[in-house]
Amino acid sequence: MIIGVTGNNGSGKDTFANYLVSNKGFEHISLSDFIREETARRGIELTRHNFHDVASEMRVKSGPGILAKLALDRMDESKNYVVTSIRNPNEIIELKKAGNFVLAAVDAPVEVRFKRIIDRNRKNEKEIISFEEFKKFEADELESQLSSSQQIRECIQMANFNVDNNCDVEMFSDRIEAAYVKIKNLNKIPAGLGRGSRSWKRFFKGLFGS
Repeated sequence: MIIGVTGNNGSGKDTFANYLVSNKGFEHISLSDFIREETARRGIELTRHNFHDVASEMRVKSGPGILAKLALDRMDESKNYVVTSIRNPNEIIELKKAGNFVLAAVDAPVEVRFKRIIDRNRKNEKEIISFEEFKKFEADELESQLSSSQQIRECIQMANFNVDNNCDVEMFSDRIEAAYVKIKNLNKIPAGLGRGSRSWKRFFKGLFGS
């Protein structure tokens, strides 16, 4: 099984993944790791803006789904994986090709997410020093006409279900657990139910209520 996780900055994507790793035996692959590796290989400073530029260049050179392809190449078919930092719809398309793929979107109010960004104090996020800068940077990531750019809004719209993280860690863990229980019901998908079809979407709506 592959569970993809998308969402805005500071929404709790890694927390979602860490829960599955710690409690369900999943392996975690972040698409951002491939960007970091390439940025470091080029000797470029590890900042969000540079990550954004390098990722776009990778997609132009090797195709818009390249990060997902790199992730799939690292997977062992005998294991379950949670894949985070999905920011381009073509990454979702590539992951779906592997089969047994479900996409979750995690979100929280922008004010809550900004506080989390400041509190976690990651080195590559030092350039985000004000709420207005955070909102501007996020707007740039939400949508673009370029297939090589980040399009988080469309990724969220492609999700099979949403998990609200406007809560404390304990409650969020309960919500992740509830979502995971529902995901396991996918093993009971009726024969002939095509992915992406209206029947498929109705099936998911019945599972997740979203």
